[in-house]
Amino acid sequence: YLFWYVQHLNKAPQLLLKGLTADKKVEHEGFQATPIKRDSSFHLQKQAVQASDSAVYYCALSDTVREGCGGAEHKP
Repeated sequence: YLFWYVQHLNKAPQLLLKGLTADKKVEHEGFQATPIKRDSSFHLQKQAVQASDSAVYYCALSDTVREGCGGAEHKP
């Protein structure tokens, strides 16, 4: 799996998207990403950005948050 997290100012990181390493597009809240295995890429995109989208975005190769650790909240 590949993961995208978003961290808004003064907030904990939250899971935004997760995708398999198999060229399948994933979408959530207007954001989309397609893991491209041959390029080892997982580019995050959004068609229409807004000021409320201002944040720090992190890409991870493995789930960085363990259940019960009080870290980022996983959203379905």
